[in-house]
Order: sequence, then structure tokens, then C-alpha cells
Amino acid sequence: MAVCLHGGVDYAELEALGITSQKAIDFSANLNPFGPPPGIEEAMSKMDIAHYPDSEATCLRRFLAERLGLKAENILVGSGSTELIRLASLAYFGRGDRVLIIEPTFGEYEVACHIAGASIIKQQLSAENSFQLKIGETIELIQKHHPKGIFVGNPNNPTGQYLSRSKFKKLLDASKDSLMVLDEAYITFVNNAWSSLDMIEGNNLLILRSMTKDYALAGLRLGYGVARGGDH
Repeated sequence: MAVCLHGGVDYAELEALGITSQKAIDFSANLNPFGPPPGIEEAMSKMDIAHYPDSEATCLRRFLAERLGLKAENILVGSGSTELIRLASLAYFGRGDRVLIIEPTFGEYEVACHIAGASIIKQQLSAENSFQLKIGETIELIQKHHPKGIFVGNPNNPTGQYLSRSKFKKLLDASKDSLMVLDEAYITFVNNAWSSLDMIEGNNLLILRSMTKDYALAGLRLGYGVARGGDH
């Protein structure tokens, strides 16, 4: 299975070069340069690390639900959004299923599909038009192949392209029989970003967000997913 290369310092490589991590300037990952917000270290110092945590992350889910105007049952917490990408793929995709991936994009989508045994359909975007998504072409692929799932990064990693609400709605309307995974890991870096949270009702939509990016917690590995409740 192909490995998805991520950004981040390779400490073994630095050691081989005789360089300490403190002296390395890392341009390989898009991280919040200001560090965690005030109060994070204090909160972490009060954590009980001697016992297993709540596997349901109840307190965090309730807090996020209140902050986002949702119910706790709409939220799933994971060890970074990458874990949630893989869990969703294992839960929904199987051998013979087809999944649409729009490239260039985050390589973990493809890895997760391979783990689940799904086949991949790719739409390759071009640098000639700054990697802007051709919505009509995407909808044609959906109608032709009827994929079990679709991955959309918004804003997309690594191109930075950001779909408008109206364009994403067209994709969502065209994929009623698919699981739409909307990866919003970098949403807080967007000026005047639109909210997708109201779209979960009535749609097979899974929204992923990363606290790694929002709160500069890359070493903690924390992300969450938002979807409609289990009573549907």
C-alpha cells in the first residue's frame, strides 16, 4: 500500500544531519504559527493522565455542540481528522465500491479508500486554471459512476481553492446516493467563510474539522466530525 507523505519534521533526518529540532524552521506543514491559545497549557496541566479517558469524549462533544449550535449526538471526536477519514471509509466503503477523489488533494483520502478496499475515480484539476474545480465535469462523473463516496477538501489542501456555498450545494444535490465527506481542516484560515453545518440535515454529509489547525495542537492529535443524528 502506498504511503501518504505528510509535512512535519523528520527527527531522525535532523539527527543524521547533526541539527537539533529547535534550530530547524519547518515549512513543510501548514500550522498556526502563534501557538496554542492562552489557557491551553493550564488546562492540560489539570488533566488526569493516570486513567483512561472517556472513550465517547462526552464533555468535549457537549462543549462543541453548544458552541456550534448542534446536538452532542451530531459530533464524533477522533485522534485528528485523519483517523475520522479512515473510520468513515471503513464504515461506509467496501470492496467494489467506487469513491470520487478530486486531485491534487490530501493523500489520506486515497490511503483510506485502499484500506477499505474501494476503487478510486479521480478528477484531475489543472494548474492552467489555478486548480479551480469544474463543477459540471464533477457532476458528470458522479452521474456516470454513482460513487459510494466523495471527498472534497474546502479549502483544498494543497491548492487553497475554496468552493462557494452555491457550488458545493450543487455537488451535494448531485450526490444524494453518496457519502459526501467535506474536509474543513483549514476552514478557520478563510476570510468570510460560509457555514456548512446546516447542510447535515437531510443529506449524507460528514463534515470534518481539525483542532490541530484551529488551536495549534498538532502534537495532541484532535479532530471532530459533524453529521446528522443516528435517528435518521
